[in-house]
Amino acid sequence: MSLQGIIFDVEDTFFDGTFWHRYLHRAVCRSGVDVSFNEVQSAWQSKFLPEVYQGQRNYWDALASFFRLWGLSECEVSELLVASQSRMKFAQANLRLFPQVDETLKQLKLQGLRLGILCNSIHQPQALAEILIRIGVRTQIDAILTSRHLGRVMPDVAGFQTIAEMLNFPMQSLLYVSARESRLEIGREAEMRCIQVAKQQVVPAPPTKPIQLTTIDSLSNLGEVFERLNAGNQVLA
Repeated sequence: MSLQGIIFDVEDTFFDGTFWHRYLHRAVCRSGVDVSFNEVQSAWQSKFLPEVYQGQRNYWDALASFFRLWGLSECEVSELLVASQSRMKFAQANLRLFPQVDETLKQLKLQGLRLGILCNSIHQPQALAEILIRIGVRTQIDAILTSRHLGRVMPDVAGFQTIAEMLNFPMQSLLYVSARESRLEIGREAEMRCIQVAKQQVVPAPPTKPIQLTTIDSLSNLGEVFERLNAGNQVLA
């Protein structure tokens, strides 16, 4: 089946997804806690974010609990929450795309492809769309679906099915693009073709068991790889 569209993850694909984790690591360490970046990132992502992504918990309540996890006093937690709210506003107002993302999306649209976003987010789709407007890529995207809207951590097979219906194509005719192997594995379970974008990260990720995936160095290489795959109707590992 020929490819008719592309579903994108956004963190580490469109922009740096580690910025907030690095900020939290610095905040905890400045409070006198000796902890590694990977420990902070893992705790925030596994213990607190899932409930927020699913709309089951307020973001700032979760962040307060995260700070308490490291033994900080209530006074320290309150001070960090105030600082974090200010930093979050700054981060969202100054979000920057990786190089060539906008140009790549425009080229893909010129090929007649339908483009969608399926991602974990603390935002409903409309709020995420407003962020995409600020960074200049909203007009290239045909459909947006977030975990907050679905009430489930993304991606999952049902989420892929929903975004495929929004794009008006079967899942098997859509390519899934993400920087994260665990998310690409779900795409493979949904019998989709997948491409991994190499992470452009400041802090190395902990080692994981490698899986066979087609990988591109940046999103700017996606158009060329897409054309090659579609020309041969090739199935990606």
